[in-house]
Amino acid sequence: GVGQNYPKKPRDRGSSCPALPATCNERAYLNPNANPYLLVGALVSGPSFGDYFYDDRMESKTNQVSVENNAGFQSAVAGLLYHQLGTGK
Repeated sequence: GVGQNYPKKPRDRGSSCPALPATCNERAYLNPNANPYLLVGALVSGPSFGDYFYDDRMESKTNQVSVENNAGFQSAVAGLLYHQLGTGK
């Protein structure tokens, strides 16, 4: 998403658990509200092959935050930036 149109409920334990001393449990996970913490800079999976995205932390295939997705994205951005700026020679 861009601007205010970003996933509010990504499937991510760190952003979906409530602040301490509250317990991070199934009840917190199943809470239908937006995650209490915003993941700044994280890439959320999706959309699906059918161009489907549903902002629900229960959707593991289209709403997952993972190192694999973020690493590939950051590498692509670094490559684009490298070619835009030149080699520095």
